[in-house]
Amino acid sequence: RLRQPRPGGARPRRRAAAEVAGRVLSVHPRLEVGEILPEGSELLRIDPSEYELRAARLEADLRSIEAERDKLRVGVENTDAALEVARASLAFADRELARRQGLGEGGVVSTSSIDAQEQAVLRERAAVVELESAQRTAAADEAVFDARHAATAAQLAEARLSLERTAVVAPFDLRIVSVTVQESQFVAAGAALVEADGIEVAEV
Repeated sequence: RLRQPRPGGARPRRRAAAEVAGRVLSVHPRLEVGEILPEGSELLRIDPSEYELRAARLEADLRSIEAERDKLRVGVENTDAALEVARASLAFADRELARRQGLGEGGVVSTSSIDAQEQAVLRERAAVVELESAQRTAAADEAVFDARHAATAAQLAEARLSLERTAVVAPFDLRIVSVTVQESQFVAAGAALVEADGIEVAEV
């Protein structure tokens, strides 16, 4: 079926400007003044190589951060488990010390035995303190990884958007009014590319 302009249809004037910088890789073969191009036509494409590379690099960075964060979380789980054991050991050592001290008052247990248990309690308490410190450090490290992950994910989303913007596509059926770009030309972000009138169409 042929498609032709509908008489009296609204014709909004649109100007397409480059949203990213780069060299024009390809131009629609009918991107010429007076030509009518249907909605969805790719008018031109800016070389996406730089943006593909940036997106790929950020994807790799994101995977690396996620792997490091997963490794850290395993360490946190191990520390939590070790801390639980250390606290139980400390509680046992405290009870044993109290028992020996009670027996010592009756002369059943020697002073050296009590002293040895006090040293054991101190060792257990030091182990708990060390693990609690490691737990706090791991929590701080995890917060840093979460922040890095969020920042990298945001950069990746921006890179993907830039990559998407290398393709300039007709948002609706349009008639080309002017073209200010050609293949192999370098364009800066914001540079004017194409001016066109939108058209409404009827099938005949």
